[in-house]
Amino acid sequence: MKLINFIQNILKIFESLDSKIISIVIILFTIFIIFLTQSSFPFSDQNEHNITDFHFYDNLIQYENPYLNQTEYDLRFFHSENYGKQPIITQKIKSENEINYQIQYYSFALDTPNFLDEKSFDLFIQLESERYNQTIDKKEKKIYYNYTQVMEGNISFSQNRKFRKIPECNPVVELSSFKNPFITKPRHFQKLVLGNTRWAEQFQHWIDRCAPVLLQIRPMIKDQGWTIVTTKPRDPIIYKFWEFVKKDFNVSVEFTRNMHSYKVDNLLFPCNLPWDNMRKFPEVKNFLLKSILGNESWESFQDHDPQNIVYMPRVNNYNKRDVLNDQQIRDYLQNRFGDKLKIFTHKNFTDFKDLVRFFSSAKVVIGLHGGAFYNILYSLSHPIIIEFHKKEYFKADASIFWICHTNGYEYWRDYADSYENGFLIPLNRVEQILNAALHENYTSG
Repeated sequence: MKLINFIQNILKIFESLDSKIISIVIILFTIFIIFLTQSSFPFSDQNEHNITDFHFYDNLIQYENPYLNQTEYDLRFFHSENYGKQPIITQKIKSENEINYQIQYYSFALDTPNFLDEKSFDLFIQLESERYNQTIDKKEKKIYYNYTQVMEGNISFSQNRKFRKIPECNPVVELSSFKNPFITKPRHFQKLVLGNTRWAEQFQHWIDRCAPVLLQIRPMIKDQGWTIVTTKPRDPIIYKFWEFVKKDFNVSVEFTRNMHSYKVDNLLFPCNLPWDNMRKFPEVKNFLLKSILGNESWESFQDHDPQNIVYMPRVNNYNKRDVLNDQQIRDYLQNRFGDKLKIFTHKNFTDFKDLVRFFSSAKVVIGLHGGAFYNILYSLSHPIIIEFHKKEYFKADASIFWICHTNGYEYWRDYADSYENGFLIPLNRVEQILNAALHENYTSG
């Protein structure tokens, strides 16, 4: 009876309300129900014991499995999406619900998860062996790294990574294979999830995020029946690269817009290639040019007397890395070089061959550090690279230097003055470096 009275009272309230208000209430209630449905725990089927779900965020890794209360694991995941730092997560897991891990910025010897099977562990060691001097204890499943990095040709340090904090350095790639301990029926497909190639769906960063990783794992997955799962490209032109990968690697490729909820029982995820192992950049360059030019003669794209001055602008940048005196820099370069000045904007290119021609005709490429600089890998000439860099990252991010060093480009670098909303490129230093690099004695009025 009380329930009936309650319902009658609710109906009376609705009768007294305006029809528009009722519509708004219904819409809000519907949205609330949808929100509850989307945010509910994904493992509602208690019979489905073969799913492990990894979520990738910029500063958080979330591991979800409703059956973890049965066993306790010591998991250590590397995550390399923070400039100049190498985060690691080391925590004991014992929970039946969702677990969140905040990243700690320390590096340790790597303990592989104890549910990593022998085959996967052997693959892990094989993939690691080319990159670092290390001590491998297969019995305990531990790998101790001796980390060495050389920057700018004369700054170097070496440090054992066992339970010590490492000085700021470039992100380190960790490639691990995790097998769900609750799988009861083995499956016969292999899926490789590029789950930590941040920004790889964008034209600017496919070069530095995806290409090095793919080249690193190519010997392990080629002709082996693998399927690569990756973020759906934002720029349609990237599909051309993936078509080349499918053909060259003999693999399948799947795209997903929601990597955060992708579920697979065998999950292999590579992070970014470490910038201290730059032997890969010449391979990346050849890989890119082969995929673009195919069987065409590279000679026809070369410029044997490049004269253009390419400026890489950064304006209206979402992460507050604008060049605050961008117009001043443009005006100076325009006055000095006239028609030879070319402003690079990636949105102007829909054909990669035009991109190869553009950078092959560049005598100088100058600008603030950013993703646009990776396009110098398309050059078939040897441009002079002038990079201005945030002081805090000056030693931590040497990726452009390594591209130049391994491909024979002349490289110059200097500080940009940092402010809250962007950077100022010192105009006097622009002039001094250009004069030194071009062997000129130009002075602006």
